[in-house]
Amino acid sequence: MKKNELIDFLILHNKWRRGADIPMKSPKDIGMAIEAVVAVLKGFDNDVVDFILKDYEFTNK
Repeated sequence: MKKNELIDFLILHNKWRRGADIPMKSPKDIGMAIEAVVAVLKGFDNDVVDFILKDYEFTNK
């Protein structure tokens, strides 16, 4: 999967999760996509991630 495919995949998955009338993606594919994003985020400076999430509070800490 290429970077743009990963982005499109996650956007579509999130639309489905929010109620869009599109088929659910394979749980295996979702897990692989999440693992890829986590690997990328591990390489980011903490300040970048903190900035992206600055105004968001996770509901289940």
